[in-house]
Amino acid sequence: MKSLLNIPTASAVVLALLASCSSKPESKTAQLETLKKEQAELSKKIDLLEKEVATENPEAAAKIKMKEINVTELAPRSFDHFIQTQGTIVSIDNIQMSAKTAGVITHVFGREGETISQGQILAQIDNSLIVRGIDELKSSLEMANITY
Repeated sequence: MKSLLNIPTASAVVLALLASCSSKPESKTAQLETLKKEQAELSKKIDLLEKEVATENPEAAAKIKMKEINVTELAPRSFDHFIQTQGTIVSIDNIQMSAKTAGVITHVFGREGETISQGQILAQIDNSLIVRGIDELKSSLEMANITY
């Protein structure tokens, strides 16, 4: 009796396997084309139904096209966003700076990043050594004038 029950079951399983193996699966491009066609048909049907609803009941059609929106009140606030970048700066003209005399800088008039122009004083050098040198030369000049 067991063998008789297994024969129909086994034959059904074999038929199901043959049926599933015999059908070729569609390629993805073919599936995409069929879905696009279905979408186009559904879009046409939706448009027709929307037109019919609009003619039958204009208030219902207006409700269909409404969208809820949110309103936010604008208020001034600080903008705390910064961007950090890296790069190189290339100057158009190379500038050589040098002092007329050597000495210790006592005061700097310019600040970093400030635009400067030609002839502008950027720093002050301690001139006490220069003043002493000038005084020494003046006394030497007076001595030379007296002796000659």
